[in-house]
Parts: sequence; C-alpha cells; structure tokens
Amino acid sequence: MAAQKGPAAKPGRARAPRGAKKRAVAALVGKKAAESMTPGELYAFWSARIMRVPPPLRTSFGNFTTVNSVSRFTFTTSTVDNTYLWIPWTPSPVSALVTGAGTGQSTQWLFNTLVSSPPQMVRPLRMSFSIECTTQNMNAAGSVRVYSYDNSIQTAWTMGVLAASTAVFASGGNTLLGNLISSAPDTEEFTAVDLQREHEWVSVPSSYPAYNAYYSFLPLLNSADGTAIQSQDIYNLILGETTLTNPTKFPGAAVENIYGGGNGSAGLGGLPPMRGFLLSFPLTVTAQSYRICIHRQDGARFAVNSLGASFATSPPKMDAPAEDKFLGFAKAITQGPSIPQIIDAVNAGVAGAARINNMLASTGMLGKTLLDTARTVAKYV
Repeated sequence: MAAQKGPAAKPGRARAPRGAKKRAVAALVGKKAAESMTPGELYAFWSARIMRVPPPLRTSFGNFTTVNSVSRFTFTTSTVDNTYLWIPWTPSPVSALVTGAGTGQSTQWLFNTLVSSPPQMVRPLRMSFSIECTTQNMNAAGSVRVYSYDNSIQTAWTMGVLAASTAVFASGGNTLLGNLISSAPDTEEFTAVDLQREHEWVSVPSSYPAYNAYYSFLPLLNSADGTAIQSQDIYNLILGETTLTNPTKFPGAAVENIYGGGNGSAGLGGLPPMRGFLLSFPLTVTAQSYRICIHRQDGARFAVNSLGASFATSPPKMDAPAEDKFLGFAKAITQGPSIPQIIDAVNAGVAGAARINNMLASTGMLGKTLLDTARTVAKYV
C-alpha cells in the first residue's frame, strides 16, 4: 500500500524585523490619537498660556518645580527699515529679542520671574506666544512673516571691549535674519489686518532627547527688561557659560565677532530643545503697533532648602503607549510649525486639552486602553 501523501508544504512567510509590529502599532496609535483632536485642543495642549500643569513624562527623574513665566511687551515697527523679533528657547530669562535691521542692536525682553528667582537648572516643558496688531483699523498696513525653526541659527555678533558694551548683529538683521525668513519653506505670512484678531503659536520639542535634558541656567549681567542686550550676555548665551564675567574675553578684549550656531549649546543660536520662532516686520509708511505675549513652562531645580525647592513635586508619569500619543501630538504641530490658531479657538479647546493631559498619565485608564488596542491591532499587522 502506497504511503499516503501529507499536505503540500506551505511556502515560508517572510518575517518582519524584530520589533516592527510594536513600532507600527505605536505609530498608528499616536497618529490616530492626534487626528482625533480638534486643532483648538491640539494647540491648547501645547499652550503654556493655558496648561499650567506639566505634561506627563517618561524620562524626567526626580522632582522639579513647575515654573510658569510670562513676558508681555508692545513694540512699534519702523517706517525706514525692517524689524525682527526672535523668540528662542534658552536656559535663561530671555523671552525675545527685537532687532532693528539698520543698527543690528537688539532689545531684550525677559521673563522677570526667572530674573528675580533664578533656578540652578531648567528643562523645557511648553512654550507659546501670541500677537495682536493694536494699530487703529484704518491705519493697519503691511504684513508679518513667521518662521518656526528646529535647527541651529547661524549668527555673527560684534562685541565691545567691555562686558557691558552693547552687542549688535555683525551685518545687520536683514542679512542674517531677513534672508533666512524669506527663503524658509515653512514661513507663513499674515497681514496686519489678519492679526487684529489675536493669534497664538505653540512650540513643540524639536529633539526628544534634548527636550528631556536639564540645562544649567544662564543668568544675565544686564537683567533690565526692555534694554539693549550686552556683549557678555551674548557670549554666555551662545557658548552656554554660566559665569557673569570671563577674564579671557572681558574686560579689555579687542572688538571682535562671536558666531552662534556652530556648537551643541542649547543657548542662543544653538540646537534648540523646542522649536523657536523668527518674525519679520517689513517697513510700512505708517508705523504699526503689536502686542506680544510669550508664555513658557519649565521644570526648574532650585538650591536645596530654598523657597523654590519647597514647591518641587514629582512630575506625572506616562507609560510607553501614552508616550507614543504624546509624540503624535508634537508631530501633528510640526506638519505646519509656523501656522497659528485664532486665540478664541485655542480657548475653546481648554477642557479637552486638560482632559487629555490627565489621561496621558500612566496611572489613568488611557495607558491600559491604548495597550489593549495595540495588542489587538498587533495580531493583524
């Protein structure tokens, strides 16, 4: 009797690389979560103006004090040259620099809470800002260009012979900032009339490892709000120096240029942990007035037994699936990093953003829900 033949051999299935299922599911969950949010809720989640509690974190160990800072100022554009506004994230009190294209001199605007009570170290949590044109309606003219950047900014500053000397852009704002803003693909342009309704921009992490790092806080030699930034402070901000005087450069050094963007510092011009913003205000026949409001949320570590340290708390934690969703929120913003929302729409998303912030914590039900979803989807990936 002939041997009975068994079933035909099945061709071997190609196997995905190890961990591919988890990565695919994580990307799917994060993307779907971001898509389910309204734009207002998404911006409200990242708005430091609205969200006063820190986002849940996975990699920030130990305690920190949540510091919510705000900087408000109004400036008037020029009728003879362009004006530039630089809003970086730096581990310092600097909230913004306003630069005239002709002189290259920059006026510093500061987070005064970080001046009066400086921490020892800080890590970024959130940052956002809003603009409103306050010029009389019939005189509103011109436009504003906004560029959100996530890389180093190449700059050159001319410093004086003394630490307290005014620092200026070596070749003026038009060359260093104007050309960059005009040629950047992500730049968005808005008319002054558009901005008579207040708009808000939000920043998101530009590098997740850098976002989760702590940075030595850089105090300023000149801590006066609304004054010209000084040479020593530019030097410290670019190189990440924490000392207020450096005898190898000041005082008595010859006038020289210092270049930003060529090192790994998170200071002015270096690789930013969070996206920064460059704004261009082209000259108009009629001067325009703009009200700027910048909010920043930091995790700060103060000296032991200081008042700031007494408010330290352990940040809320999130698990891996919640982190995927968190990263999906950041990625959704980076699809149009220079695009704002009308502030009324952001305000309308407050309740949803607060609910989502709470749900991200790993102690809540969201972690279990996402994990169950991931396991179900993984069966079919």
